[in-house]
Amino acid sequence: MCRDVIMALVGGLIGFVSSLGIMIAQHIFDKKGRISIYYKFISQKDNRKKPWGIYENKLDTIDLIIPAVFEFQNTTNTTRVLRDVHVSIYKHNQFVAKLRQIERSGDKTTTKESKYGTENGSYSFVLHPRSIQKQEVCFVYEISENEASKKDFDTIRISYYNEKDKKISYIAKENITGWKIGNQSPDIEWIKLSRKAK
Repeated sequence: MCRDVIMALVGGLIGFVSSLGIMIAQHIFDKKGRISIYYKFISQKDNRKKPWGIYENKLDTIDLIIPAVFEFQNTTNTTRVLRDVHVSIYKHNQFVAKLRQIERSGDKTTTKESKYGTENGSYSFVLHPRSIQKQEVCFVYEISENEASKKDFDTIRISYYNEKDKKISYIAKENITGWKIGNQSPDIEWIKLSRKAK
């Protein structure tokens, strides 16, 4: 009788360990793959004649405006999350500022309104397994003309937080002349984020 109980317990333990092993192996298999991010810096949705770059205002302020389109590719078998996708500017690898995420914009001469991010204006994105998702976004940073020298920059980074709340940063543009770059031509080809920032 005691031997039967022991054999049943051993059999149950073997079954449990086998099931656990299968679950772990399945989890590892589902995680196999990667998140790839492609981007283009483009022209503004409500005014295609205004590409990304620097704009001087009448009130002695300067704007860095970066409308962009992303394609997020998830080749894993699990749902992935990119939280707080944002753009920051740096000078010699030193942080200068984080650009503001725009939810909507409009042309004062028309009633047309452009919306960015998800339906509720969020810049956090849920990527379904084995999917590609396209999102249009816009980032803006405004300074006074007197601040230009203090807040100069030479690099633009694109960053987000993953499911473990770890910040992932990539170099998008570098060796640029900061507030002197003026208006830039829109990117024609998709650019893959591949150079991770330290």
